[in-house]
Amino acid sequence: MKKIKNILFISNAIQFAERTYPFGKRLEKKGYKIQYATYSKECMNYFKERGVNATFILDDILSFNPQHRLNNYLEYYEKKYDIPSMNLLLLGDKNYSRKGRKNALIGLVQHFKFWEKYFKTNSIDLIIGGVERFINEVPRAIIKKQGGIHLSGKVEPLPNTFTISPDHIGRIYLLDKYWEENQDKLLTKEEREWAENYMKETIEKKKGVNLVIIPPAINLDNVKLTVKRFYINFVKEKMKNPYADLLKIAGELGARSIRKRFTKIFYEKPVEGEKFIYYPLHRATDAAILVRAPQYANQISFIQNISNHLPIRYKLYVKEHPNGAGETSLKELRKLKKMQNVRLLKPKISSHDLIEKADCTITINSNAGWEAMLHQKPVLTFGTAFYDRSGLVYPIRDFYKFNETLKKALNSKFDYEKLLKFIVALKKSVRPGNFQFIGKLEKSLYDEKNLDLVTEGIIDHIKEIEKDN
Repeated sequence: MKKIKNILFISNAIQFAERTYPFGKRLEKKGYKIQYATYSKECMNYFKERGVNATFILDDILSFNPQHRLNNYLEYYEKKYDIPSMNLLLLGDKNYSRKGRKNALIGLVQHFKFWEKYFKTNSIDLIIGGVERFINEVPRAIIKKQGGIHLSGKVEPLPNTFTISPDHIGRIYLLDKYWEENQDKLLTKEEREWAENYMKETIEKKKGVNLVIIPPAINLDNVKLTVKRFYINFVKEKMKNPYADLLKIAGELGARSIRKRFTKIFYEKPVEGEKFIYYPLHRATDAAILVRAPQYANQISFIQNISNHLPIRYKLYVKEHPNGAGETSLKELRKLKKMQNVRLLKPKISSHDLIEKADCTITINSNAGWEAMLHQKPVLTFGTAFYDRSGLVYPIRDFYKFNETLKKALNSKFDYEKLLKFIVALKKSVRPGNFQFIGKLEKSLYDEKNLDLVTEGIIDHIKEIEKDN
């Protein structure tokens, strides 16, 4: 692989421009050439004020109208870039999905047309971005075909660490590599002590992943922010930015705020002494489902299927994601409530408390699976996650084998030594710093030490990828 020198950051809103620009400046000082592309006029002004040339995407995208040959274009790009299904790309972009199927597919073709042209006129070796939506999925497909790399950032369960990986389906590139080479290596005394202390602290303090998003609420601050964003969207953006459809976004957030006030009528309490298996409900609009496990986008049907297959002595305890309160429709909650062997619990109940008492945890790719491993409890996974490489969980890729796999998991003995080794492997595979400035991590946005740490971590990842390829 050629040496990586040209790096692209893409932003669809001002907060992403503000978050990537500091890293871009530091990477430039290290000898990398940085380019920016954006969907937002507000972002263009932000870059202009700092003397940075950025490409405005939307005018080029909207200038192309493929609707008369839409299916031909879709089939052509699907084949050319080895896309498993254009329908999956559509599923992964909740913003365009709101526009209706035909308009969304037109937008998808427009993205392929634009990014093909962009990569022909701009030398790009690496894109650093997210996972979902056309903003990431289309350039990722094209640059991969051209021999480049798309890296997406991940929030890790180890506090104050991050990683970026070319694997957008949930695994960690450096962890897979380290684990393959070192899983049989004996731990040092210091490594063992660190891993055991991490397990103990996580369980005792009931820590989850270090990313907390404040659930939406109707209050004065949020109303002021919404009014401000409406003004910018109408006056500056001219309502063109597909990722700033504030009418629908505000409507959805308002509905969540109202809905969560009524959901308590569906909740039950755990029953003391009852045998149960735990399933943490994933956020339905999150990339963890829409991109990394689209087979399970309809979680209500998935839960019904699990419910039908459970041994008669078990209940299935289902808990909404703590950051997703109000997202699940009342109709779907009612369906869960009607399932005879399912108990729907309050989202604020600690996953650690449930995992500790459950005989098994079933998940698609949730970090609750990692928490269950730390409790040395069996885990069944249906999707891909960083921890499924450990050999300590039970992946299911064929539902016909569900009961066979569940029985095996319930009768298994957990490999404590292997768990300690995997925890150490994870520690050695991540880098210090916060790269996801969301929720409580927002305060570290302009922390100079953190910016320097993450920049060095990005360069470290780049060098590893160059070496391995």
